[in-house]
Amino acid sequence: MFKMYIALNLCFFAVIFVPCVKAQSLLSRNMSIAAHGQRIDDVLQMIEGKGGFNFSYNSDNLPKDSVVTIEANNETVKEVLDKLLNNKYQYREAKDHIILKYSPSELVLITERAENEDKNYLISGFIHDKRSGNRLPNASVYERNQLQSAITDEQGHFQIKLHNNNNQPLAITISKEFYRDTTIVFLSDIAVNGHNNRYRYSPNFSDLENTSFGRFLLSSAQKLQALNIGDFIAERPFQISLYPGLSTHGKFSGQVVNNISLNILGGYNAGVDMVEVGGLFNLNRGDVRYVQVGGLFNIAGGSITGVQVGGIFNNDLGRVSGVQVAGIFNNVRKNYNGVQVGGIMNKVKDETSGIQIAGLYNHVAASVSGMQIGGLFNFTKSKLRGMQIGLLNFAKYNQGFQIGLINVSDSSSGMSLGLVNIVKNGYHKIALSSNETQPANIQFKSGSNALYTIWQAGTNLGNQKLYSFGAGLGTSLLFTNRFGMNPELSSRYLYQGSWDYLNLLNRLDLGFHYSFSKYFSVSAGPALNIYYSDQTDPVSGYSFVNARDHHFATNNSKVSGWIGWMAAISFF
Repeated sequence: MFKMYIALNLCFFAVIFVPCVKAQSLLSRNMSIAAHGQRIDDVLQMIEGKGGFNFSYNSDNLPKDSVVTIEANNETVKEVLDKLLNNKYQYREAKDHIILKYSPSELVLITERAENEDKNYLISGFIHDKRSGNRLPNASVYERNQLQSAITDEQGHFQIKLHNNNNQPLAITISKEFYRDTTIVFLSDIAVNGHNNRYRYSPNFSDLENTSFGRFLLSSAQKLQALNIGDFIAERPFQISLYPGLSTHGKFSGQVVNNISLNILGGYNAGVDMVEVGGLFNLNRGDVRYVQVGGLFNIAGGSITGVQVGGIFNNDLGRVSGVQVAGIFNNVRKNYNGVQVGGIMNKVKDETSGIQIAGLYNHVAASVSGMQIGGLFNFTKSKLRGMQIGLLNFAKYNQGFQIGLINVSDSSSGMSLGLVNIVKNGYHKIALSSNETQPANIQFKSGSNALYTIWQAGTNLGNQKLYSFGAGLGTSLLFTNRFGMNPELSSRYLYQGSWDYLNLLNRLDLGFHYSFSKYFSVSAGPALNIYYSDQTDPVSGYSFVNARDHHFATNNSKVSGWIGWMAAISFF
């Protein structure tokens, strides 16, 4: 029988980091600050700026809108935070972050049993609220080196079995949401080999457990572990799982980052540092690096760096950098950098740089720097700095190049090439024009000054009928605010009384325009015509362009050309 030598209530941060912290931690830095009648979140930003670090916290548990007054003169960051937050939070350091954990209450462990059984050491007892004395269910009790854990039942009772090796202290930590982490140290014959066991805090874990698949695939015990001790992470070289909870790390799998992870059906881990393969799926609370392959899907709460392949889908709550391939769709909650391939759809909620390829639809809720290729539709909610290729393309601000049947944007300094180009704040004109071939034409021009599309139809006004319809491209070159030139290249079909023939008139118009206002301008200029026709005889009542005088001919009797003119008035 081992007797408990001493019980110490310690901050979990101190137990793990005090032996190895640097001379001055983030919390021990000194600063002076003065704030009068300011919001808490504004004061926290001031502290971040002065201290050179960032805070990480659950915004639901911090009264950001509360107005406070605080003055501190050459005090530590911890002392400043204690004043600001009324000693209701615990603080943990993670690289250049300070994690704020709302912990207004304290825990107490009452030991029921602590004794040796063969090569194991068995500890059981009850967890209480220090103030009320009530027993607490759903608290996590764990030993960080052996990665063993337990959760208290409805009566606040727990039992945990640990390996008994040598005469070294054993630290049992208790955690529960809204309570301060408490560590109880036992002096016994137990050896806890700390060599090669790495652990850390991380502020970068997202709410994987709150996704639909997380709620369905994870047990209540795993969700409670993530809630109580979600930011404590251990590191191990290898793990193998049959299913979430049935793994070499047991219930602690969600707190362990592995170099190599093999999941027969599926697995649930804190993260991966080299390779992970899942027969059906992979669930990771944090970052995944280098290679991840899931037979059906992958879900990660942190960032992805490297290659991620999902048979059906990939759902990442952090940023992605590398190559992502899914049979149906990819979903990224933050920014993406690399190549993303989805059989049906790709969706990114933040900045994207690289290439998106989807069978149907690419969606980016911010800016794109690179290329979107969609079988049906590409959507960019902010700036397009690159290229979109699809049947329908939309970019709020087009600073690149769109190629599609229909291209839409709010404003454009780039180019759009398609049958219909619509720029809300771009180039829109309706022109009534005349030329040497037809005296009456109407044209609709839409796009940007750099490149716009032209749809046109024309007719003769006399007894000799002649109809035309066609399309083209143009650009607007401004010499001054009012004066400029519009080079336009178009092609139109001429109907001369029969559909049996191909009569194709191609024109290069150089129209010099003068704008009287934003809504009215006039233009005129020369035109080069290249005409192809295989119609040899006129039809009664119809004009016959072939019989007119042409300025030059070619070796092909069906092709001729001439220099013409154009004049137009334009509206809008």
